[in-house]
Amino acid sequence: MTKSTRKTSENLTKTTAGSKTLDASAELSPGIMADLMPGTDSLKKLMEQPETMAQQTNPEAADVIIIGGGPGGYVAAIRAAQLGGKVILIEKDELGGVCLNRGCIPTKAMLSTADVYDTVVCRAREFGVTVGDVSFDYSKAVDRRGKIVKQLVSGVGVLMKKYNVQVIKGAARLTSRTTAEITLSDGKKQEVLAGNIIIATGSEPVKIPVPGLEGDNIWDSDGALNAMQVPSSILVIGGGAIGVEWG
Repeated sequence: MTKSTRKTSENLTKTTAGSKTLDASAELSPGIMADLMPGTDSLKKLMEQPETMAQQTNPEAADVIIIGGGPGGYVAAIRAAQLGGKVILIEKDELGGVCLNRGCIPTKAMLSTADVYDTVVCRAREFGVTVGDVSFDYSKAVDRRGKIVKQLVSGVGVLMKKYNVQVIKGAARLTSRTTAEITLSDGKKQEVLAGNIIIATGSEPVKIPVPGLEGDNIWDSDGALNAMQVPSSILVIGGGAIGVEWG
């Protein structure tokens, strides 16, 4: 049984008093991934905008710290870098967030496998195809899903390098309006400074307080992804995007 309820952290931007902030209406080349080439009129116009990016007097400080490396976080990092900012992105897990690692991408990979199986087993004759015995190897489907996720996570990492975004792996907490303390994977602490802080920490499954929702056969969306075999039957509570996909 899966449930599709997820809690989402509020995404917001904090700035220091008197600092200039990112201008969301700043003109960019079409597409968030588009390059702004040196010497072009569009880049010159962009960099001349007075409120494009907070300017830091501390050479060690970043213009923007982004907490969370999912679609909200890494896209914000790219845009901030395109605007000429020094950007630090902090992520405690893998780049790509829930969507890429435990949500949209892996579930779509499994859905595509299910579609192929359904077509071969149930609809082959519609296409004039006669098949013999058909078997399904769930472990290979999981392996394929893992390769897709790994490739796309790697792609996000390449984008971060391309736009000179510094990625720090660790868990962050705010100690002031301009400071984030990072607990690194080895337990050490690191402090980073910036005039602007974007919180894009994403979401995680919520445990619904319903009696009886305990045991190994009770899954949230992450648990469903971790399953090593297809259950003989399943009850899905919740008709949102996640629930419908698993149903």
